[in-house]
Amino acid sequence: MSRELGNNGEENRKRSARKIGEDPAQNAPETENGAIHEDAAGESAAVPEEAPAVYAVPDGAGEEPAESAEPEEEQELNCETCSEPGDQRTFGKNKLEEPLLMERERKPWSTKKKAILIVVIAAVAAAAVLAYFFLGQSRGLAGDGLQQILDNGTFYEGVSVEGVDLSGKTVDEARPEIEAKVDEALKDLSIDYKVNEDTYTLTSSQLGAKADVDEALRMAMLYGREGTFAQRSQAIEVAKTQGVEIEMPFTYDQAAILASIQANDEKINIPAQNASVVMNKQTDEDKLFTDIEIEYKDSVTGLEVNDQELADAVYAQLEQNNFEPVTANTQVTQPELSLEQIKEQYAVIGDFETKYTSSAYGRKYNIWKMADIINGIEIMPGETWSINDEAGPRTYSRGWKGAPGISDGEYKEEAGGGICQTSSTLYGAVIRAEVEVVDRSHHSWPLDYVPGGLDATISTGSPDFKIKNNYDIPIYIISKCDGQAGTIRMQIYGPKFEDGLTRDFDSELIGTFGGGKVNYIDDPSLPAGTEQVIIKEHIGKKYQVYKYYKDADGNIVKTEKFSVETYDNKPAKIRRGTGAATPETPTTPETPTTPETPTTPETPTTPETPTTPETPATPETPATPETPATDPAGGGGGT
Repeated sequence: MSRELGNNGEENRKRSARKIGEDPAQNAPETENGAIHEDAAGESAAVPEEAPAVYAVPDGAGEEPAESAEPEEEQELNCETCSEPGDQRTFGKNKLEEPLLMERERKPWSTKKKAILIVVIAAVAAAAVLAYFFLGQSRGLAGDGLQQILDNGTFYEGVSVEGVDLSGKTVDEARPEIEAKVDEALKDLSIDYKVNEDTYTLTSSQLGAKADVDEALRMAMLYGREGTFAQRSQAIEVAKTQGVEIEMPFTYDQAAILASIQANDEKINIPAQNASVVMNKQTDEDKLFTDIEIEYKDSVTGLEVNDQELADAVYAQLEQNNFEPVTANTQVTQPELSLEQIKEQYAVIGDFETKYTSSAYGRKYNIWKMADIINGIEIMPGETWSINDEAGPRTYSRGWKGAPGISDGEYKEEAGGGICQTSSTLYGAVIRAEVEVVDRSHHSWPLDYVPGGLDATISTGSPDFKIKNNYDIPIYIISKCDGQAGTIRMQIYGPKFEDGLTRDFDSELIGTFGGGKVNYIDDPSLPAGTEQVIIKEHIGKKYQVYKYYKDADGNIVKTEKFSVETYDNKPAKIRRGTGAATPETPTTPETPTTPETPTTPETPTTPETPTTPETPATPETPATPETPATDPAGGGGGT
């Protein structure tokens, strides 16, 4: 009975050992609660009272346990350990009716095994430390160590900068050759940018390009000297076998790039331009000829480029070492006035002509010169224009010729004489164009080359002739002067009249006044009883100026009173001799004493200047009494 129970207990112990991973060959006897179990090594462990059975599933569960090297011994089951007093437990022949409490006790390592394990761990740790220092530790250079390398180190074999092989050289030995290469590189460094179909190039100086040679040499010297041992070793090997090119760092100036782009603003930023009128002047000083050929300039579509945006794009691309052309973003703007529209708007709206065929060359030249100066003048909307400001002072040094003019009420030759015919002809065109007259004065007396009341006198400084463009588009002055033919024609080119009618002017003498007045000037250089006429008397006259509206056939469709022009009475001016007559004067042929022989310097000799009281004043000689030409340098008071 006891044998049978022992056999069954041994079998149960083996089963329990398989469940918790014990080797069934190990002998683990059970004791009373709290008893000590000894393992094969003689070490012991305590078993807690009433400890529950433990079922572990170790790796390889379900496999047959290895056979024990020791022969299996039969163990008797101590009933005191598997039942309590008063508790009746029945065991079948091959079956344990109630599970036994089993606990596996691990077998401790021997001292020898522990020693071996300690040695192995120490060896692995030492190997790990060596591997860290030689293979895993990353090295970086800074401070004195870095400076010492830069001062005394040499470049590894195969290291290059800008194509220069630095193998075995120091920084100081490499620098001159690198700097020379950099200078060549900067000469060729450039980048293009495109605006539509146009391409523009920015050179290295326009980019503010600079090479950082120091940084390139520093990077080249540190190549193979930083990183882990393995990384350093690999870098050195790569340089030696394959060669390594260290890239030269370049810097660029954003402000310089922007300034360079802005320098091309006139080319790349094209404002929208309306179609316009072009006055092509034709002039010939020898023939005293000036004229205008009218052309039209087509409109221009505007193109705007954001300079800052383009400069930023160029800079960003350079920072990436990308030298491909940069394409600018453009904004298109359309003009407001087309070629067809401007041709429809413009016409000759004021046209007037006068003649001066009998004038001397000096006067003809001055008329032509003034006409040529103002030929093609553009006056913008709202702008006031002055003929005196345009022509400047009339002096001999400025190229004006001497011709008769009136100063202090008498005829004198002066620079610019005769230009009033140009200003008077222009006045006729201006009022026919209905351009606003800001400042204008008529002469001292009526002239023959224009109807009474329709003249305009000018002189250096004052009087002046000023007009203002009262239209919403530019107007133009056109001069057609032919000195050989003795004609001058002035036109105003501006917006067509909406009514389709042309304007014309004429005047009517409506009254005269004064007469019989003489101003005598005593002259001791003339013998007593003799007189010399300086200027004849001009009686006062009053004119009514009319404005006519005419259709395409020249028929008057409307008449308006335009202005009343009054010319004051101007007394005659006569030089009267007060000198004493001497008896010897008539008998001395060398010094004639008769009043007919002396000639005064004031007496003009030109055909336009009268020399006797009976000679009527020519239309070229009148001057205004209100503002006579008194410029001592030659005011250019026109007649």
